[in-house]
Amino acid sequence: MPVQLVYAQMEQDRMESVKRNLERVLPYVDRAVIVDNGSTDGTREWLETLKPKVIPVFRVWNDSFVGGRNAYLRAVDEIATDETVIC
Repeated sequence: MPVQLVYAQMEQDRMESVKRNLERVLPYVDRAVIVDNGSTDGTREWLETLKPKVIPVFRVWNDSFVGGRNAYLRAVDEIATDETVIC
């Protein structure tokens, strides 16, 4: 079975940065998980248009980077196989 490569990133109100990152990484990964921590700049709506290659996870920012990290780990776990690599 081939390795599945998943890119994960957290963000909040950084749509231009997320666009730039995804433009660079999507050709090289199987999926991307982006945790949006309550953006108000249109990022949420834009991420929805990138499904299914991009898996958006939406959460309210509660001053916890650990909570954001755990959110993308849960999302990756849902799609993971024994051959999944998270970067």
